[in-house]
Amino acid sequence: MGIVTDLDDTLVGSSECLSAFLRWREGRPQWGLVYATGRYLDSALELIREAGLPRPEALITDVGSRIFFPASGSPGGGSGRERAGGEGSPVSGTEWEEDLRWWSRALATWRPVEAVRALEGVPGFSVDAVDGEDPRGPKGRISGRWDGDPGVVAQVEKALKEAGLPVRILTSRGRIDVIPASGGKGAAARYAVGRLGWRKVLACGDNGNDRDLLLAGFPAVLVGNADKGMREERWPPRVYIASKPYACGILQGWEHWYGGPNMEGP
Repeated sequence: MGIVTDLDDTLVGSSECLSAFLRWREGRPQWGLVYATGRYLDSALELIREAGLPRPEALITDVGSRIFFPASGSPGGGSGRERAGGEGSPVSGTEWEEDLRWWSRALATWRPVEAVRALEGVPGFSVDAVDGEDPRGPKGRISGRWDGDPGVVAQVEKALKEAGLPVRILTSRGRIDVIPASGGKGAAARYAVGRLGWRKVLACGDNGNDRDLLLAGFPAVLVGNADKGMREERWPPRVYIASKPYACGILQGWEHWYGGPNMEGP
């Protein structure tokens, strides 16, 4: 059993709520963690260190186009209870191994150089480096800033379609991400959970690139500080809308789905 959660503005964002979450989890070590983030690997590991987060059983990065497991053998190697910066913690990308089976699915249709070329003429959108990475390099997504105009998204979709490129387009908080057609946090979470063998899962998120994670079929929680548009959407019954923000909302969601004395959940 475990929690699959976005990092920025979901698990991380309030030191008070994060402290409450970490205290809660110390008493429930049977609940593993998977982080699903838009950050690339080194950036995610840096945040884990800075925030003092527990070591996860898996890291889903680049908005679900890449998945990493601890390099020490079996999936989720280690207890998942080590704190970043301590013994056995994820101090660098060398301690993590990419799941090449998942990445090979992305590579089957992923043509980033052609996608960048197609996007160069889209008005109102410009491809830029993400956390210091060159978007033309070998990574799992292309990203750029966006002013919120839905017409820009339509133009991005049109340009990529006309170029014959099968991709997914995700929007969130001033950014448009273009990722492999097989990617996305939802599909990546289902894959990672299957590899880990978890039967009970809580999925957590706050913005547009978490949508497919929340709709992946697991009991889910949209935290209270989520984007207004996300909170106003009509969600299926398996998505609980928390009133509390950040990690406090995760705890509220856990209580809603699994808080009974037998922790049976749905």
